[in-house]
Amino acid sequence: MNRIAYVSTMYLGWIVAHYVSVHAYTYLCVPSTWIGFLLSPFTATSIQCITLRWVIYTGGNTIVTMWFILGVWIIKYTKV
Repeated sequence: MNRIAYVSTMYLGWIVAHYVSVHAYTYLCVPSTWIGFLLSPFTATSIQCITLRWVIYTGGNTIVTMWFILGVWIIKYTKV
């Protein structure tokens, strides 16, 4: 697999992981009901919610970093 396909696959993987994690977190860890509100201190400390927060945080940072890398790459290889 060439480098561009590998990087594109990784980038797409992080986008999918981030998107799925955000929706899973709101569904599993902070449901939008009164019961969800009352249980959120307990559910937010569960291992699945901690893991989802890690994926959300790391995925967001990875997406920002990859945009930065793309911008630098375009500047480097664009002839003015």
